[in-house]
Amino acid sequence: FPLTPAFSFELTFGPIEAKSVFDPMGRAHLCTLNVCSLRAFLRGPFSAPFFRKSFDVLGLSEVQADFDSLCDSSTLCKYLKDYSKCFFNMCHDKPWYSGTAVFTRQAPEKVVFGFDDEICGDSPDVQGRLIRVYFKDASVFMIYAPSKVDENLPFMIKIRDQLQLDRNQGEPPAILMGDVNIPRTSQDISKITPWSTSNWDY
Repeated sequence: FPLTPAFSFELTFGPIEAKSVFDPMGRAHLCTLNVCSLRAFLRGPFSAPFFRKSFDVLGLSEVQADFDSLCDSSTLCKYLKDYSKCFFNMCHDKPWYSGTAVFTRQAPEKVVFGFDDEICGDSPDVQGRLIRVYFKDASVFMIYAPSKVDENLPFMIKIRDQLQLDRNQGEPPAILMGDVNIPRTSQDISKITPWSTSNWDY
């Protein structure tokens, strides 16, 4: 994970080690969960049955932790024994806020934390809201979009632009997962404070 705020931070493993995210039948088991604090989730009753499941890619949003505290968690280390690679993108400007994590069974070719420089401009991903994992035949975008309306749309536009840039550069097709913080249907919208006019987290 990036130690300091950066426009983009990349880890490269190389094509020799890189594997396919899909099995021989063309299937991949992916899961994403907003944990609302990974440390609290690990102490709760649902963590053991959840981590008993086996996924090719597991993405967590709203991790809300610093890296050292997670490394000290014997519970997390026990749960992650079936994954070969673990990646964390932590929030830099507000400790214990936001953050994403991705755990993979297969080795990717490269992992990028945040957006490419030409996409983020002068607004780097200091809140750890994006991890891009590139396998041999697909990429996985782990997203935790802002819930504030005035921040959500610019973030999702950057996601769109990053996808287009990847396509232009010949990157493999993308799988999007995570928490995009957008109401899916009209029933998901608060009748007290409409999402389109809300200025605060809900």
